[in-house]
Amino acid sequence: RNRDFYADIATGQLPPQYDILLTNPPYSGDHKQRLLRFLASDGDMRGAPFLLLLPAWVCEKDYWNAFLERLATHRAAGGGGGGGDESTPPPA
Repeated sequence: RNRDFYADIATGQLPPQYDILLTNPPYSGDHKQRLLRFLASDGDMRGAPFLLLLPAWVCEKDYWNAFLERLATHRAAGGGGGGGDESTPPPA
């Protein structure tokens, strides 16, 4: 079902739990920054892995580095998000 992702974030209408959140924000404007802020927010860092398909030039942006720092800080504090559970060995 089509939804306005940013309106749902603003009004707190995202489902409290979900297995997969699929969104396709445009690369224009501030959509990338808004999505990264959502992924790095305390409300979303619940251990669920995520996948980002972004242009290569994004890695040169300050907002990308800030996102990675926030993600690393959260994971170091015992949170999950963005990569699965390292305590579970990969399948043989």
